[in-house]
Amino acid sequence: MAIQKLRFDPAALTVLIVDDHDPIRKAIKRVISHMGFINIIECFDGADALRVLKSTSIDLIVLDLYMKRVTGIDVLQHINDRSIASDIPVIVVTGEASKEDIVKVASLGAIEYLLKPFQAHELEKKILSALNSYHAPIASIESLHRAEKLFATGRYFESLEAYEQTLDLEPESCRASVGRALALSKVDRTVEALAILRDLVQKSPSYHKAYRALGDILLASHKSDEALTAMRQELEINPKQPERQIQLARLLLQHDNPTDAIVHFRAALRVSPKNTGALMGLGHSYAAQGNLDKSIYYFHRVRRYLPNALKPLEAAVKHCIEAGEPKKAEYLLKDERKISADKNEVSTLLASFYLQQKRNEEALAVVREILQKTPEHAQALRICGNIHLHNGDLNEALPILQRVVKLLPTADAFNNLAELLILMRQVPASLEALNESIRIEPNKAKTFILLAQVHVMTQQWLKAAQLYMRALQLGASEAKYGPEIMECAQRRLQRQQKMTA
Repeated sequence: MAIQKLRFDPAALTVLIVDDHDPIRKAIKRVISHMGFINIIECFDGADALRVLKSTSIDLIVLDLYMKRVTGIDVLQHINDRSIASDIPVIVVTGEASKEDIVKVASLGAIEYLLKPFQAHELEKKILSALNSYHAPIASIESLHRAEKLFATGRYFESLEAYEQTLDLEPESCRASVGRALALSKVDRTVEALAILRDLVQKSPSYHKAYRALGDILLASHKSDEALTAMRQELEINPKQPERQIQLARLLLQHDNPTDAIVHFRAALRVSPKNTGALMGLGHSYAAQGNLDKSIYYFHRVRRYLPNALKPLEAAVKHCIEAGEPKKAEYLLKDERKISADKNEVSTLLASFYLQQKRNEEALAVVREILQKTPEHAQALRICGNIHLHNGDLNEALPILQRVVKLLPTADAFNNLAELLILMRQVPASLEALNESIRIEPNKAKTFILLAQVHVMTQQWLKAAQLYMRALQLGASEAKYGPEIMECAQRRLQRQQKMTA
């Protein structure tokens, strides 16, 4: 390879390889390494690639088109939709490609594609062509790319300076104006950033990325009503953005507007028919409208694409209970248990449902069935321990919950154990369990409620009140625990009065 003819330094660039077949990904890496590239990141699927792209500055992507969870099309869509660095050189490498796919990847910004199997020299040629075009010596483009790279690596003050240099060279650059506004928002100059973007949408009303940046900055500034307006305008201009449609729909759902949320979740599905985020959103939206049958239908569709996912079942059960139709939840779980590949997990949900409905004997029957096949099933053991706890069988519950924290050392598991130990008035052991809970998950309201209860037991009223207040800060119910704080304050006052009497 003739390095002297290159417009770029391979050693200074970062390459992302995305392919779910290990041998092909490794073969691509060998070719790229041979060309002098040092910084190479490998991803086994599109979801992994999206995580990398959100946190790392990438200079070249070699991308497989067909992957199971998140496809190459989805990755290209994400890059194309974002406000900055949307022209990263992408070479699509695929084993098959229809004319429609080739047209689509080109429309989303992929500048080269290569069919498998390919020769090393073919890939080298594509890489050289893509990067030499990207690094063409046009001063304003060079400055813009530098600004975007600085922004992506968190060097916001330097990126702001580079954007301003770009605008000196090309004052009418919408892309540079958007980048400058985003950089300003990152250095606490949000008012200036919003002014730039509002001016830009007046001058260039069809430039959807200005609306996108405006919406993002307004959201970060907690101005959700204005953000909704900007996002709607963005999607009127460029509706084929499934993730943005989902983001807007979720925001509408938070604003108690399920009807409009459904419109945008459906718009996402038109572009990406198997998008489980949109399907989950439709499930929640129809539940908010009171249409449980349609809600359950969409949660079922999520399970069709993600057979082991429990969240859609948990959501369906929650909505059924909230709607006062627990029978629907029970029938749903029983039906799923018959057809599910992982019967234990669905059975665990059914047992949890029975426990929540205070049908302890039925819950116990289900967990015993699980434990007969899988004696160390931590979730089933935890439910079993909770059943004994609720029944007042503390001595039976203790060894079970002690096993659970060894098998599944989560904050919730330690809190369950602590709850039992508090009832058994074992203060040192309960404090030890709660300290473990805090170590695992420091900001859990339930933990601080239990700690407060321990301090009530030992009549440390001030400390107990402080712990209850901390629980309120973390989202505990003021209606439920506000009176507990008042009680602690009164007890403390009574003790002080006795001491001074």
